[in-house]
Amino acid sequence: MLLLLLIALPGCGHRTPSARVHDATITARTEQGLVVAFLVEIENPNRHPIPLHEARYQVALGRGGLVVPGALGEVVGVVGGGNLGGFENARVPLRTVPPNTTVSIELPVAIPASARLQQALEAGEGDAIEVPYTFTGLVIYRRPGEIAERLFDARLVRPRARFSDRGRIVLEPE
Repeated sequence: MLLLLLIALPGCGHRTPSARVHDATITARTEQGLVVAFLVEIENPNRHPIPLHEARYQVALGRGGLVVPGALGEVVGVVGGGNLGGFENARVPLRTVPPNTTVSIELPVAIPASARLQQALEAGEGDAIEVPYTFTGLVIYRRPGEIAERLFDARLVRPRARFSDRGRIVLEPE
């Protein structure tokens, strides 16, 4: 019976929301590190509101790296090796996407100052440097309806919208 519900549930007039990265901006920079805010747009194509439950995301600078705790989110795992570092966070957006609407959520990443990041800045010889990044993640949301709520609460169905972006962060020398 449960299997039939799981098969039938996606066909109940619900369409998966889409998520895309719109922007990446350095919002703070101190001797301790910097904060990069990624702006993610979430589009709800449905006739009902969609409560956002959790956002999980990671950023790799340069070619990847070891995960360290982010001051603005919870570390949820480890990513592979590389040259400037990688960071993984989880946040609760506390947001509901209204029907047929697009909203933006800000997902910050605190990047602690490191010897490797400082070396990259010094290699720029006083000029701004561009640090490549890869930003990936997902937003877990709740579908409407009593059955969907029960399946979600039982952790049997956790619908999600994925996003991914590659770009460059420009770091100006201080």
